[in-house]
Amino acid sequence: MHTILIVGQGLVGTMFALQCLKNNIDFTIISASKYSQCSRVAAGIINPINFYRITSTWRAREFLTYNNKFYYWLNQYANKTFYRDLSCVKIFTSEAETTKWKQKQNDEEYIEYISVCNDTQYKDICTPYGYGYVSQCGHLDILKMIQWFAQVFNNNIVNEKFDPKALNLEHLTYHHKKYSAIVFCEGYRVAENPWFGYLKMKPVKGELLTVQNPNLKISCILNKSGYVLPLHNNQYTIGATYEWDQLNEQGTTDAKNILYNKWNQITNQEALIIDHLAGIRPASADRKPYLGHHPIYKRLWVCNGMGTKGAIQSPLCTALLLAAIINGDTIDKEINCDRKIAINKKLL
Repeated sequence: MHTILIVGQGLVGTMFALQCLKNNIDFTIISASKYSQCSRVAAGIINPINFYRITSTWRAREFLTYNNKFYYWLNQYANKTFYRDLSCVKIFTSEAETTKWKQKQNDEEYIEYISVCNDTQYKDICTPYGYGYVSQCGHLDILKMIQWFAQVFNNNIVNEKFDPKALNLEHLTYHHKKYSAIVFCEGYRVAENPWFGYLKMKPVKGELLTVQNPNLKISCILNKSGYVLPLHNNQYTIGATYEWDQLNEQGTTDAKNILYNKWNQITNQEALIIDHLAGIRPASADRKPYLGHHPIYKRLWVCNGMGTKGAIQSPLCTALLLAAIINGDTIDKEINCDRKIAINKKLL
């Protein structure tokens, strides 16, 4: 009989708990609701294309294949629409970019994802060089999912900050309750973890705006050096910014102006700013997830490092981690936390 303690109820911690539910595994979550808001402000966009390089994202097909079944199960299980399929319109910024997309659309690697269109059906969108479509995109309402989970499984959640001193490593008890495994899903705060602080992270602050416009009738994601994501009630999310030095969760005026400028680059419609949020993304040094157990304490596990790709990567990554814990499955080297890039020599 397995009983797992999950530390953190952001996106990854919630996903791991959902995997436990699917597999009838008992779990308890330790999570301080005010500790970090990264997952609560994440956009939740799923997109198989890297727009900067015009390449498919890392292991896109593998993640998308798993997500198709997982997100369908999640919506059915909760009787909610946390995940929805959306197409994405990539607005070209130059003739050179248009040419590159036309070349890529016939490439076997990208043919299932991208196409180019030259019509002008989006009258309120600035498309002087045309645009392309990206299929197999989607949106996960992360905040809605996390809040639903916290409400429905309230009895499984302890609202407090994890206390390392309350953990007995020999017997694997926390506050005298015994567990078969402990999984740390702490986001960028893994740097403060006594056992997994050696993981090399490169956290990045991101800010988003929520705006409202009653006239722009768009039902797809728009991208042009930033994105506009349709929500509900004529509201849209504008994202995102990237800041590696000032790592805090306070919004800045500079970022707000940058984000609203992204809106102006996409449409000539004015918008009312409804909200301005900031969070810190838990990106690994090599931009790949960290999964696995501690090199000495084998029943301590970690799931982290997905950065901006949490919505596309976390369902499969948490499934792989649970299979490793329960069945002893091997985690492949690319995402195993014992890979060379993870080692911080001063802590080993």
